[in-house]
Amino acid sequence: MSTFTKVSYTNASPRGTGDNRLNSIPAKAKHVNDLIDGLEQGRNPGPVVTKTSGVVTLDLDTKTLIPAISVPAGSLITNYFIVTTTLIACGNGIIGWQIGTAADGEELAAADPNGISAAVTALAVGKGASTEAGMNTALAGQAQIVPVAASLYRAAATDVHFTLDFAAAVTAGAMICGVQFVAVL
Repeated sequence: MSTFTKVSYTNASPRGTGDNRLNSIPAKAKHVNDLIDGLEQGRNPGPVVTKTSGVVTLDLDTKTLIPAISVPAGSLITNYFIVTTTLIACGNGIIGWQIGTAADGEELAAADPNGISAAVTALAVGKGASTEAGMNTALAGQAQIVPVAASLYRAAATDVHFTLDFAAAVTAGAMICGVQFVAVL
């Protein structure tokens, strides 16, 4: 993690003296301390927030339930994404997803049994799928993730659950899943 230095009386502009030293800093520079506080407390200062599952080693069977990703109340989801981080080895290479508000659910994006891959025995690092067309193309997704109608605005806090499905047992691999959203309220 980066280390940040807040503006203080000792490192502020020399134009002021005592308590006025901090007041002598231009108005925009005063917001630096607020920005540093936000970064240190884990708040994203930008309009789009990205939360991920972290890298998840896949279960050595035909289904992996990804840990929940929390989205706060009053958020509008702008993107879901799934990315391979360690080569996936599997029997027949049919790899899909479903996204819900509970494990194994489909309330947010319907199941697509071959949305990531239709027929490979190994899925390379960097392959995946996304809701956003440009990202999906870059990830070489077999299909774009399509959200369920009227499911993107989350009035209440929501746990997003990704489920990865494989037509044959996985023998190795890891993926990361993520949600991007903006706070509307």
